Amino acid sequence: MKLFIILGLLKLSLYASMSIQEAWNSIQTKSEGMKASNADVTRAELKKSSAESMYLPSVSLVGSYTHLSEPINIDTSELSDFMASLTIPIAFPSQMNLSE
Repeated sequence: MKLFIILGLLKLSLYASMSIQEAWNSIQTKSEGMKASNADVTRAELKKSSAESMYLPSVSLVGSYTHLSEPINIDTSELSDFMASLTIPIAFPSQMNLSE
């Protein structure tokens, strides 16, 4: 019983010599409940920042490059023959009868 009282007084004198800041830091590092509460606060802050970032605009950039070992050749002779067969009437203003 005397040992318990001596240890209690020793512990009391140890805590009495601590500043409030030291006692608070000691509680924060040793208390499991405080650690869990701090983890909950951190988790809530991360969720909040994640939700806020959903409303921000985003920019994405996509690029590609293709290298061909041989050049591409296109036969346009059929297209030019087709274009030559088209007759498009062209009238200049001096040739138009605008009096009507």
